[in-house]
Amino acid sequence: MNIQLKEKYIFDSNSFSSVNEFFEYVILEETGGTDLPPKHLGDVEIDNNTLIDVKSINVGKKFHMPNLASQNKLYKWLQDEQNTLMYLLIFYEKDGNNLHIKDWLIKHIEEFDPECLVVQAQGLGALQIKNVNNLKFVDKINRKKWLNILKSMVESFLLKEEKKIEKIRKMYKRV
Repeated sequence: MNIQLKEKYIFDSNSFSSVNEFFEYVILEETGGTDLPPKHLGDVEIDNNTLIDVKSINVGKKFHMPNLASQNKLYKWLQDEQNTLMYLLIFYEKDGNNLHIKDWLIKHIEEFDPECLVVQAQGLGALQIKNVNNLKFVDKINRKKWLNILKSMVESFLLKEEKKIEKIRKMYKRV
């Protein structure tokens, strides 16, 4: 897969509702992939087994904690060893309508350092980058090991959710 990004783009807010939507369009054009509907695991389907999720990161923001995926959708997709999920991370600076690309990289989900990830409360739990400013990568982790790491994160998330639910139950028992 050959993706080449320019150093600068002009963002047209009349045609795109967000910078991320704009970059999704750019990647569709670059790859010749298929646009996927909102709420899908990825943004661009390269083939039946390869998805790319585009994440645009404004380097001007001090703190950014992007969602990567619903843990449920992620788990279901990665159950098939043939399936691949990659993230195209685009680090940009916005100056008016100008988007200056500072850096970009494409990584498999299994290359994200697990220490940089967390499952948080959103629906059934969303896998998120804890802080994009501290993002690190590792050599690609084998699928089974990576799914076990995800499992551990989901179990930790579920324990927190169970405690919240129990607290709410106790509150309403007093009524």
